[in-house]
Amino acid sequence: MDLLRRLLRDRRGVFAVMTALLLPLVLALLLIVVDFGRAMSARTQSQGIADTAALTAASHLDRRADALDRATLAAREMVERAQATGGTLLPPRLERIDWWTADGRATNDPHRAAGVSVALEPESLPSFSAGLLRTFAGSVPAAFSIAPKARAANEALTCRAEPLVLCRPEDLSDDPAAARWAGRQMRLTSVGRRPGQLLPLCLADGRCGVSAVLAALRNPADAPCASPDAEIAPLTFPDIKNAITERLGPPDLWTPNAHPALSRYPRDLSLATGDDSGFGNAFWDRAYYWRAVRGSVPPTDLVQASRFQTQLYERERAYAAHRLETLAPPPTALPPEFERVNPPHVVRAYPPVARDRLPSPTYLSDIRHRILTVGLADCRDEAHARTLTVGNRLRMFLTEPPDRTAIYAEVIGPVPNGDPERVSQGRLVE
Repeated sequence: MDLLRRLLRDRRGVFAVMTALLLPLVLALLLIVVDFGRAMSARTQSQGIADTAALTAASHLDRRADALDRATLAAREMVERAQATGGTLLPPRLERIDWWTADGRATNDPHRAAGVSVALEPESLPSFSAGLLRTFAGSVPAAFSIAPKARAANEALTCRAEPLVLCRPEDLSDDPAAARWAGRQMRLTSVGRRPGQLLPLCLADGRCGVSAVLAALRNPADAPCASPDAEIAPLTFPDIKNAITERLGPPDLWTPNAHPALSRYPRDLSLATGDDSGFGNAFWDRAYYWRAVRGSVPPTDLVQASRFQTQLYERERAYAAHRLETLAPPPTALPPEFERVNPPHVVRAYPPVARDRLPSPTYLSDIRHRILTVGLADCRDEAHARTLTVGNRLRMFLTEPPDRTAIYAEVIGPVPNGDPERVSQGRLVE
């Protein structure tokens, strides 16, 4: 009994016993903390890869025909690059890409895709803690199961774009970058939601007042950045026509609808002969124009030229051309088949006006007044909507002053990627 009482009262070595009993628990807790930190690091790394892939893909959603292909390739390359460089606790693998419209509906239409969702393959971080917790708790905390997803929207803005949308003709239902659209003239009207109708849009900053929209139409230097989704402004076609007429310069007081600063080009023969489609065939009487204006034959460079190329030539502006396709100003590295044209000094072409009413230097020097950057939309699908989804943006060249019922303009081509006036960028949504 005395021996037992001494043993019970003896406190020597108690901490060694407690340490032996508690050490496994302390080590287990330490492993859980370390593993939890690794899991958080892996989650952050994987989510960063998903975010970057979504942003990269979204920046390619510019409403062109190959937008989804380019966006998919960009996202895959981003994930594969992360795999190749290593440095991540879990190797990222792309599981799924989904596309959606501006109002959140799923779509596979490249002309309507405004956002992208990217999901990486789910992974479980292997660790001692995960197995321990599964054994004693029956489940693994969500922190150790990683399934990164990211959603990004596209903010494709075209700056110095007129607040106008063109109801897309049947012939322009696909990508207008195709060479066959360049040089064709269009009759732009306001009759019903039909192909060839111009509709006014509210400004990108939300201003929808008549005065603000008209001011942007009158002065191309003040044209706002235009977004892919826009509300229709309360303007009529006469409002649009009058604003565009004003931007062309002081009118000829003696001749209605004539402008000293604006040389008039013949219309496409198909439109001049009563074609009701509103979409010309790019055949116009170049010989008549040069004979009437200068009394000569067209220069060799302009025998098959568009009206826009003719205007650049007359203004002695260099450009690059491949048939009716035009790049102005010409890039340093020309695309295949394009040739640079450097016009020589020529006598300028003016309409027949009195000497004291020749064009002012301001309007002689700024060809921008004759170029419209308009959006393309399928108005048939949204015939009763107040908003329109704008696809490609198209540059057009005014071939003559607007008349009472229509505006005649020649297709130059789409606003190209990489152009300083085009901004396409992604924005993370979640």
